[in-house]
Amino acid sequence: MSNKVTKQDWEIIEADYRACQLSLRQIGAKNGVSESGIRGRAKKFGWERDLSDKVHARIKSELARNSNCAVPAKSDEDVHYTSYDEGGIPEEDIISAAARTGVEVVRSHRRDIAEFRDITRTYARLLRKQVQKGKRMIEVKGEAVEIDLDLEYISKCLNSGSNAIQRVISMERQAFSLDDKGGSDSNKELESIMDLVLRQKDGLMLAKE
Repeated sequence: MSNKVTKQDWEIIEADYRACQLSLRQIGAKNGVSESGIRGRAKKFGWERDLSDKVHARIKSELARNSNCAVPAKSDEDVHYTSYDEGGIPEEDIISAAARTGVEVVRSHRRDIAEFRDITRTYARLLRKQVQKGKRMIEVKGEAVEIDLDLEYISKCLNSGSNAIQRVISMERQAFSLDDKGGSDSNKELESIMDLVLRQKDGLMLAKE
């Protein structure tokens, strides 16, 4: 573990730990600290992965608000986000930063999914035209040649198309929280998404003001 890890660095690591968006491996890679070092620090100071539910609730609330959907009034429990960790980063700052990252990730994925749906629609239109015509084009020695459709080709296309649309539907349902999963499944999905974000150098950034 690096000797250059400062008190402020550990506060940021603790914030990532509590937000529960990243695995320990991801937190360590992001902050230049070993997993064992994080585990040891968490045990020593009693850190808990305790803000996951609040982060997920905030993400869903922000997405609903920005989609012009009705947002339920906050309960008394929802507003208790102001405690400090021994003078460190406030809970509210941890939740807000984690939620902003989560909202950006979800919006980005929704846009990507919409583009993928357009591709599957284009594929379906092209296949429909081929089936209606009973012909398809292939390249033979650098030249385009029209040949008759065969059942094997149609079967492969239908199988590929159905698999693609099933994946699109599954991704859409997840991105729009239509298949709401709780507990560890949700955390694992978010960890996976955040891993991709970190690879793009756009991970959760928390800085003490």
